[in-house]
Amino acid sequence: MDKKHIIKDENKIIFYLSKDIYDVKTIMKTAYNFIEEFYIILNYINDNIEVILEGKSRKNSNEMEKYQGEFYNELLRQNVRYIVAQDTKNIRELVMGRALYDTCIEYEDNVQEDELNEKNADLNDQLDILVNWFDKNEV
Repeated sequence: MDKKHIIKDENKIIFYLSKDIYDVKTIMKTAYNFIEEFYIILNYINDNIEVILEGKSRKNSNEMEKYQGEFYNELLRQNVRYIVAQDTKNIRELVMGRALYDTCIEYEDNVQEDELNEKNADLNDQLDILVNWFDKNEV
């Protein structure tokens, strides 16, 4: 990033990020992490995204430069997370699908075991401690 694209003020800093390098989602997630300290404005300017950070409290130019560096570091973190999420999307979907698929199947021996457990629970639970309130009171 070249310095002519960075405008610093006492309480405001404006810089530009390339849409080719950073996804808009990662820029927004990064900006969200700075929302407590700054008013943040994002604009599309040609092939770039303009980022305006304006301090909610008074900050000098050295502090603003530090926050800009922190913004770049967080932007890199969020971009790597996004890339990893894209790269592992299919695997995560397979694992979740497999895990949920097994929980949806009811086996015959489980049905018989559940019926036996219900009969035993009725005998052992005379105070209705183990009874679901909704099952007992729904009309």
